[in-house]
Amino acid sequence: KYFEKLMPEFIRRNKKKRELLENGLDEADIFEQMKEERPIFIFAADIGEFFKMVYKPEAGVGNMSGFLENILERGSLHHIYFMGCLKVEDESLLMSYKGYNLFVSYKKGIHLGGNLAGQKIFNFQNIAYAQQTKTMKKGMGYVPKDEEDSIGMEVVVPVAKKKV
Repeated sequence: KYFEKLMPEFIRRNKKKRELLENGLDEADIFEQMKEERPIFIFAADIGEFFKMVYKPEAGVGNMSGFLENILERGSLHHIYFMGCLKVEDESLLMSYKGYNLFVSYKKGIHLGGNLAGQKIFNFQNIAYAQQTKTMKKGMGYVPKDEEDSIGMEVVVPVAKKKV
């Protein structure tokens, strides 16, 4: 239902982006123009479950995998952002979904928990292998710097602790 409601908005933004491209604007200028749009953030608590739901919808639920693939493939600069948590152990199962491969192809995110060697999305080649296999404290992570995926920064995500 949400994707059905999002579709006209994506089409409108896509038309605007296409017009800006036809007028000769570069990506930086298009980004500035598209910032006028209200940002849309889509959070998936479990990327694995999200993609399984999209590609294998329940009875009576329309298939929106093509729309999702379109947003992820052509949706850059639309001011629509997908965010989610991925369990490293789900990665190999999800690789058969085109949408998942498009999602991770952006190579944007934070790797939490350490054991950088155990994931395949980011390549932290500037970190010694001994360091890559270490776990990290809860809430600690690495953000890749750029296309070379060298380490950009270490981040700390505040973790709320439950008092007993």
